[in-house]
Amino acid sequence: MKDTKKKTNKKQSDFIEFEFEGNEFKYTGRVYTDRVKETKKCSITPLSLTINGLITIKGCKLFESAKNKWLQFPQYEYNDEYNDYVYIAKELNDELDELCDAIREAIDA
Repeated sequence: MKDTKKKTNKKQSDFIEFEFEGNEFKYTGRVYTDRVKETKKCSITPLSLTINGLITIKGCKLFESAKNKWLQFPQYEYNDEYNDYVYIAKELNDELDELCDAIREAIDA
């Protein structure tokens, strides 16, 4: 009888789960702290973001510089330019800033 079990060499990632209740939406997700990249100007932490328990966006990143924090959503390259898969209404900018702070607090806890 042939063994049908799949063998995988994938390493389990370390992650921290977070929750944040904004004015418009409830955000949850996972921050992958074992995959942080450091550059000269900022650190980049990958994460997945779920909105209202309905939509999960994988491939997000938390960028942190000495002066600021912001989220970057997944992008694709077309004709040597990067384009966003996700567009966020400007009215949510303050809420996303608060979300970045909440993610940082979850990492530091």
